[in-house]
Amino acid sequence: MILNEGLNRIRDLINTDLDKGQSGTGTTLPTAGDAGLETAVAATLLDLTGTVKTDRVITTTHSVDSTLANGSNLTEHEVRLSSGDSVNRVVHASISKTVAIEIDYIDTFFIEGS
Repeated sequence: MILNEGLNRIRDLINTDLDKGQSGTGTTLPTAGDAGLETAVAATLLDLTGTVKTDRVITTTHSVDSTLANGSNLTEHEVRLSSGDSVNRVVHASISKTVAIEIDYIDTFFIEGS
């Protein structure tokens, strides 16, 4: 059994390496074998604007402000490690990005063991 103390240490190691978020326009459903976004929008590759650690949980925020990715129909999102490797990929309803829209993606990662 991995103890909560060990799980929180794993959480801390992952949290130290979380780096950026990115959005894209791909629509294929994610699979565990994905290596990142299907169709990344380069302007959205940005530093995470926040990370919060609680017991065995990391919550990240990735913000796309009103000046970025305008004219894109954003449909996917990821959080990346400092190596550039993807941690997750989420496909969502299309957001037609305009100057009137700012987006905050909030991802919550649960560290579990048995």
